[in-house]
Amino acid sequence: MSRGQNWFELYRESVIQAEQMILTTLDFELEVVHPYTSLSSALSRLGLSHSVIFNVALSLINEGMLCACHMRVIAVQS
Repeated sequence: MSRGQNWFELYRESVIQAEQMILTTLDFELEVVHPYTSLSSALSRLGLSHSVIFNVALSLINEGMLCACHMRVIAVQS
């Protein structure tokens, strides 16, 4: 690992720790629901778990997870 990469890794870790501290202080909770399980279950019930449709659906989910347009924030009040 070069000197520049080592510096970056240390800096990245300190930023992640600071973010975690801020989120914990704000009592921030994050729940992520992945659609893979429900998709697999639904297509299995339809008998399509080993089909082209299943592969296309997984590809669409994977592409969708790469963009932020699927995200939504739900405010939870204590």
